[in-house]
Amino acid sequence: ENTTFTDMTTHWSKAYVSPLTEKGIISGYGDKTFKADNTLKRIEFIVLALKALESEQVITLDTSISTGDYWGMPYMTKAHDLKLIDSDLTDAKAFEANITREEMASIIIKAYEVMGADTTLSDNLTAKTQSMIGDLMNVSLAYKSEVTKAYALNFIAGYGDGSFNPLGSATRGEASVVISKLLDDTLRTPVVEDKPIEADASWMDWVQNQSDEYKENNLVYEHLNSTFEDGVFTIMDGNSGYGDLVVSDDYTPNLTAR
Repeated sequence: ENTTFTDMTTHWSKAYVSPLTEKGIISGYGDKTFKADNTLKRIEFIVLALKALESEQVITLDTSISTGDYWGMPYMTKAHDLKLIDSDLTDAKAFEANITREEMASIIIKAYEVMGADTTLSDNLTAKTQSMIGDLMNVSLAYKSEVTKAYALNFIAGYGDGSFNPLGSATRGEASVVISKLLDDTLRTPVVEDKPIEADASWMDWVQNQSDEYKENNLVYEHLNSTFEDGVFTIMDGNSGYGDLVVSDDYTPNLTAR
């Protein structure tokens, strides 16, 4: 357990590190410390992601295969096979460099997709999420899509000042959070798409674009059988006590009692 690490008693990442150490995905140091605030190398995060996928029986790892002198070569090869990293990244020295937060975000989204997840975001959710990232302009173009998805799906968050610090080096504690969230969806609280104003022209489009499960659980029958035409939103079979919702130019509905 985390309590075996002498430097983790009060660290903010303690609850995330513990499950990973119990599964043998990450370990501490010989002096019984974890050093959660230390940076980690690109290859070290790749190893964590692959071990996490293996723990879910999504992939198999065979590190006994000799693929060169570099110890991390089997992991590099597997990461390339799974398309977790760019195919042009082959230099062993590059894998010994610190991993940035934006690249960590990219790898975790691709690992999530390897698990069979659909990471597609709507245009509205993409826009909302990107508006929440204060330093989005500093995110490398190659990682912008994955950073947006990782933020929207709450794999990784920003800092108190609204920044994401995409080019900053990720820490062992931050990596532990991201990997833990890959293995346990309940640890994540995704960004929620804003619901259009009811009776706005976009309301019916929004309703029809929701999943069948969402419609069944959250929308009553009259919402699904309504029309919007010439500024009038009409509930076809409503029992809510209202008839037409007359929409003004600023889309503020005036409710006319039935």
